[in-house]
Amino acid sequence: MAELTSTPYLYAALKITGIGGMFIKAKHVKSLAAWYQKQLGIEFGNNSYVDFKCPPEIGTAGINKNFAVPGHTVFSLFKENTMYFSPAEKPFMINSRVNDLDGLLDELQKDG
Repeated sequence: MAELTSTPYLYAALKITGIGGMFIKAKHVKSLAAWYQKQLGIEFGNNSYVDFKCPPEIGTAGINKNFAVPGHTVFSLFKENTMYFSPAEKPFMINSRVNDLDGLLDELQKDG
């Protein structure tokens, strides 16, 4: 991985390309989903999550300035006693999308 950080352009390719998901614990999942649907127009339907398709972002990452990063962003509600967030005990979680998770983790560990 050392070669990857030898140029700033390659290191930039390891960075975050978008938000992968937003996850919230709720006491009343269905009521909160209904509120988001009524007030903000987020269509949950009969689900407790929504999957937003993200269009490619042109010219924002990587060596090639025309590099496209399509993806998804999930917005999901969980019961407040869910174990999905474990071992964290926070009421919400935000996940990121990256080009190379293993490479980014290696670089973060090296940098402290």
